[in-house]
Amino acid sequence: MKQWNELDVFNNVDLQDSFVIGWKRSDETFFIDMEASLWPGHPDYEAPEKNEHTCYKKARLLFRSPYKIRGLLPIDQVNANEVMENEIPDYDTIDSFEIGNGQFHLVGSFGDVTLSAKDWTFKVVRRLVPESN
Repeated sequence: MKQWNELDVFNNVDLQDSFVIGWKRSDETFFIDMEASLWPGHPDYEAPEKNEHTCYKKARLLFRSPYKIRGLLPIDQVNANEVMENEIPDYDTIDSFEIGNGQFHLVGSFGDVTLSAKDWTFKVVRRLVPESN
């Protein structure tokens, strides 16, 4: 299996500095929403805000047609980190992400998750829109 940082889609992205802000599973999709840590050279990079050490943008890690999902915790059973006023609650970072032949292994506060999926994407987005079921 390959580590996430060996893939071109994550060039100038640091998942271990990206904050998970939610996740959802359905028969059609499984996704993890985050404040992605972007670095110079990423097409969506902008100069960071005064209180940030790099650029953070909303992003989604999306798995289509997931099956054999094991180890995923329901979001309502995981406590979000305490935040300052006007901040988005987060669930720490993705500790590890391995990819290989339609098989995936992710570790974070959402669980120690293994799954298979038809395909997957990682995209920086302007706005996170819930996936319809």
